[in-house]
Amino acid sequence: MWEDYVFSAKSSGELVCLEAGTGRQLWQTNKVTKLKSGASIHITACGDAMFLFSDEGNLIRAQLTSQGYKEISRARLLEPTTPFGSNKRAWTPPAYANGHVFARSDAELVCASLTAKP
Repeated sequence: MWEDYVFSAKSSGELVCLEAGTGRQLWQTNKVTKLKSGASIHITACGDAMFLFSDEGNLIRAQLTSQGYKEISRARLLEPTTPFGSNKRAWTPPAYANGHVFARSDAELVCASLTAKP
């Protein structure tokens, strides 16, 4: 829960915002990952923004409010390797420590700085 709202992902790929007290859906977006069966989005709070890690291996920094989704940045961390039907997914949640993100697939472990300047 984040400021009386719940942000959650549907297994079809939509990200939704719900009022925590009523369960009423305020909005949904399909801009985080492609709409497909078996999609996943791992959500982690980071200051006034959120990190979203998608089944496509993307790390997204976004602002999530009751008004909507606003993407700040997006980076590809790794290639998905877990088989799901005829496609592959990155389903393992990332870990965050000391200004870094750690993400893994069946083939690799990636460590990326969250504080490096471009």
